[in-house]
Parts: sequence; structure tokens; C-alpha cells
Amino acid sequence: MKKFFLLLAVALPMLFTMTACGDDDDTDILGGDIEFKMPVLTKNASGVLQISNNSIDLDWGDTIGEVKSEMSPFSYVLQSETSTNLGYTYDADYGYPFYTYAFAANRLASSAITITETQDDEINVIKYLEDNGYKDVSKDDEEDVFVYRSKDKLTVVYYGFDGDITIMWTPNDGTRADNWRAELNKHLELVNSVRK
Repeated sequence: MKKFFLLLAVALPMLFTMTACGDDDDTDILGGDIEFKMPVLTKNASGVLQISNNSIDLDWGDTIGEVKSEMSPFSYVLQSETSTNLGYTYDADYGYPFYTYAFAANRLASSAITITETQDDEINVIKYLEDNGYKDVSKDDEEDVFVYRSKDKLTVVYYGFDGDITIMWTPNDGTRADNWRAELNKHLELVNSVRK
């Protein structure tokens, strides 16, 4: 009987260690294991913005090449590419909306769409998020920002002083980290560099 308990005492810790190691890949957000979707925004014949039935399917941790591949079926024009970001405009005339992507060590860290106030009236971003299961976790003292959480991402809707509205997706790490502002600033700087 003593041998049985001794064997059990040795085997159980090994079992727990092996089980814990198996879950590591699922929690490595920038390792590319968590998928998310961004809406594809298009314009109708009258130039009114609408949310299409298509989506841009991404993984946190996608490479720059993988994001470019996901964008290739759509008519958006690549206007900026560096080792840390990609910037797309709706057309060659630098029209809105803009799609921007930020990378850390060549892995997708955040993505964003920037639209105008008029375009927001046309598609109603807040309603879209609420209708698609995002939960409002905004703080009352942030008048220009709404923060939404879903299972796999934190989504920030920023109402800029210039009339632009930027919707940014970044991984949801289980807490409402305040470092999303630094990530948002990357997208705002990129939009300023491609805006004509």
C-alpha cells in the first residue's frame, strides 16, 4: 500500500505539469492562436458607407504578410508599410475609411478602422458593437472614448477632435489594461501620415 501512495505522489505532480503545459499555446495571444474578425466597410453607389457581409479574418500574432494576404481580396489601397505597421485607404484618392495595423516583433498586436463622423452616422459603430456581443466597460471620466470587451478582444472607440472616429481592436488579456492608449496612438499617428 505504501508503494501505491508513493507512486501516486510521484505521478500526480507530473500529470499536473503535463496538463498545464498543454494549455500554454492557447494563452499565447500574440502566438497567433486566437482568431478575430473585423468588419469590411464598403460604399454603395451613392457613396454611403455600409457594413458588408464579408469580414477580415485575422489571428493575434499574424505576420505582416498574412495581414496583407487577408486584405488582398478587398479594394483597399496599401498606402504605408513599415516593419511595425500597415496603412490602407479606401481608394487611391486617400478616401475614408482607413484600415491600420500595428505589429510587435512582426506579429499583429492591434488593428483599427478610422471613419468620419458622417460615416459613423451611416453605420452606427456603437450599435454594431452592441449587436455583436461587445460589453461596454467604459469609465465615466473618458468622454471621448468608449471601451468594449468581447471574449477575445478589447475594442476602443475613440472620438477625435478632428472629427475622425477610430475603432481599435487589441487582444483581451482579461483585465482592462490602460496600455491601450499607447496602442491607439500608433494608429492615430499612422492615420495622420496617410491622410491627404
